[in-house]
Amino acid sequence: MNILNIIREQLSPEMLGQISKTVGENPEGTKTALQQALPALLGSAAAQASSPGGATGLLEMLKQKTPQGGWSESLSGLLGSAGGGSTGSSFVGSLLGPKMNLVRDFIAGHSGIRPESATSLMSMGGQILMGILGKQVMARGLGASGLGQLLSSQIPHLQGLIPPELANTLGIGNYLGMGKQAVSDAASQAAPVMEHARTTGASALRWAIPLAVALGAIILIYQQNRRGNVGGTADEVSSTVGTAATNVSAVGVNAAQGFTDRMKAAIASGDAAPVALQGVDFDSSGNLSAEAQTRLSQLGKLINESPSTQVTITAYGNGVEEATSRAKAIQAALVRAGLGPERISTQPEVGQGLPKVSFAK
Repeated sequence: MNILNIIREQLSPEMLGQISKTVGENPEGTKTALQQALPALLGSAAAQASSPGGATGLLEMLKQKTPQGGWSESLSGLLGSAGGGSTGSSFVGSLLGPKMNLVRDFIAGHSGIRPESATSLMSMGGQILMGILGKQVMARGLGASGLGQLLSSQIPHLQGLIPPELANTLGIGNYLGMGKQAVSDAASQAAPVMEHARTTGASALRWAIPLAVALGAIILIYQQNRRGNVGGTADEVSSTVGTAATNVSAVGVNAAQGFTDRMKAAIASGDAAPVALQGVDFDSSGNLSAEAQTRLSQLGKLINESPSTQVTITAYGNGVEEATSRAKAIQAALVRAGLGPERISTQPEVGQGLPKVSFAK
C-alpha cells in the first residue's frame, strides 16, 4: 500500500483547482506545496510511530478525531468534513510541534506561496492523512503496533521525495536512511583517491620489497648474535605489543563506560542539571555520527529504566534552524531506542558547544 499514490490518484486538476481557490494561490504553487507537505507529514508520522509510545499516541488521536459517520473515501469528503481544518491542524501540530513554523516557511519559500497559505495546505494535508490512516485502522482493526507497521512500510515510498534540508529540519533524515546515502556518496568520492593510492603503492612495492628482504636479513643476523646474551627478548617484545593493543582497546571501552556511568548518575539524581553528551556529534551533512547513534541508543535504554523521568535536549547550531534540526535528530534517536516522544522536550540554542541533556522526575 502506497498512501501517497492513493492521494495522487484522487488529486485531479479539478480538485487541485478547488484547493487553490480556497487558499488563494495558483495551482502550480499549490501543487508544489502539497508535494512537499504530504511526504513531510507522512515521514514525521512514520518516525513518531516507530516507538510504542508514539504509535499509541497517534492511534488515540485517530480514534478521538474520527467523524461521527466515519472517514470519507474521497479527498473532497475528507476536506469537507466537519471540523476538518481544526482536526488537520491538531494532527500537524502533534507531529511537528515547535518545528511547525520552520516547515511552513520552508514550504512557502520553495513553492512561492504565502506562509499563511502553506499553513492552510499543511492542515489540509494533515486532514487527508488522518482520513486515510483512520480508514485503514477501522477497516483492518489495527492496534498501535499495526499502525506503526503500516507507517513503517511507507518509508521506501518516501525516498527522494523529501529534500535533505527539510528532512533535517524535521529531524528524520537518519530515519529515512539519508545518513546511509551520505556514506555511500562519500565512498564514491573517495574511490578515485583510493585507486591512486593503490597504483602508487604498487609502484613503490617494486623497489621496497628487495629493501625489506635485505633489512630483514640484517635484523635476523643481529638477533641471532644477541640471543645468547639476552634471553626472552622475543617474548618481552610480544608482551609489550600485546599490552599496548590492550590499552588502546581499553580507551574506547572506558570512554563508553564513562558515558554510561555519567548518564546513570544524572538520571538517578533527576535534578534537571544539564550534562554534556560526550561523543554525540554531527557530520558535515548534519546527520548524527555512528558513535552518536550508539550512545543515544544506550541512553534511551537507561532512561527507559526510569519511567517517570522527563528529558530535555539542548542542542547548539549556527542558527535556530540548525540548532532545532540537531535537537530533533537527537530526540528521534531516543525515540528509536524506545523512548516515548511525549517524554522528550527540545531546546535549540544559537551558539557552539556539545549537546546537553537534563533529567527531571
